[in-house]
Amino acid sequence: MKKYLLERGLRPHSNFAKAMCIEKPRTLDELLHKAQSYIQYEEVEVADAIRHARLDDSNPPREPHRKGG
Repeated sequence: MKKYLLERGLRPHSNFAKAMCIEKPRTLDELLHKAQSYIQYEEVEVADAIRHARLDDSNPPREPHRKGG
């Protein structure tokens, strides 16, 4: 039952879902071991997105300076 619920919870068409279909894990521990690299990759992607969003917010676009108007 747990394995069925895990399979139903996978994002469709994700690389992880494809990998699980190619070589199905025999135990939950094996599934967790395979999932660790995908989890770490997604965490790095989210951290990069947050970092870039902060950089964009901290440097607002400058308005052109008008001389003697």
